[in-house]
Amino acid sequence: MKNAALTRYRIIDVIIFTAIVALAEYLLSFASNWQALANYTLSLVLAVSLIMMMRWDYLAVIPILVGSAIFVLANHGSWQNYIIYIGGNLFVLINMLYFLMGKDKIKKLPYLLLYIISGYLLIAFGKSIACLLILNLDFFSTLLSVMFGDIINLILALFIVIIMSKQKGVFEDQKAYLNSIKEEEYKQKYSLEDLK
Repeated sequence: MKNAALTRYRIIDVIIFTAIVALAEYLLSFASNWQALANYTLSLVLAVSLIMMMRWDYLAVIPILVGSAIFVLANHGSWQNYIIYIGGNLFVLINMLYFLMGKDKIKKLPYLLLYIISGYLLIAFGKSIACLLILNLDFFSTLLSVMFGDIINLILALFIVIIMSKQKGVFEDQKAYLNSIKEEEYKQKYSLEDLK
């Protein structure tokens, strides 16, 4: 795929995933009004960011920023909430260190589970540090509270990312995936010509 086409595809892909997470964050913000879910935070930022990091590496920052901001806005949060929620969610980007071992390895268990669970823990850790710095709250009690409040997000991320990892081309580095399709098409073209 030529550079211009790849750039266009990347932009469209990031816009689509950002729109998905923005809409999801807005709609899920209403779930906090339900009595049964009052103690939980419902968000797809974790799931989408894990998929987007696999697809486009650091460009995952875009849906993280937009999704986090939409969530706080929909919940009428204060400026402190923006810093805590956005700053905390950005900690998931540390998960890209897994890519040093190769993205193909992460698609397989147990690395996939470690990738998802550590993303959840990094976000909890980030939010707790932000609460300590901004609101002077106790780090460890905040960490436990955030981990409990975000547990449904972990379950959603496990469900979504594991299912997406089984779908061809979804939970994959897109540049490598598109190159593999191009190579396959090239092989098929020349193997067909050999048969003539």
